[in-house]
Amino acid sequence: MESWIEHMPKGMMLKSDGFASNLYDPENVYTLKRFCADHGIRYGDTGVPVSLDTFTSYELAFRDRMVPELSWLDDSVWFTRTRAAFPG
Repeated sequence: MESWIEHMPKGMMLKSDGFASNLYDPENVYTLKRFCADHGIRYGDTGVPVSLDTFTSYELAFRDRMVPELSWLDDSVWFTRTRAAFPG
């Protein structure tokens, strides 16, 4: 997450539509759509660009809500553990 927050250009929009920008959770509970609704952010499954600011805020909220035990880890440790748990 740090690389997105620190190194992507401010004002950037994601190429993917809203429906394709969800982070994975097995029960599909905390989607980008849900995050945007909870925070009063404009959302559309298609046709509404997802800003970098919205996506990084969603990433942090997702981490804190869905896997709070990872909140203390820096990105390099998180990435390494995620790759080990989900190879390929």
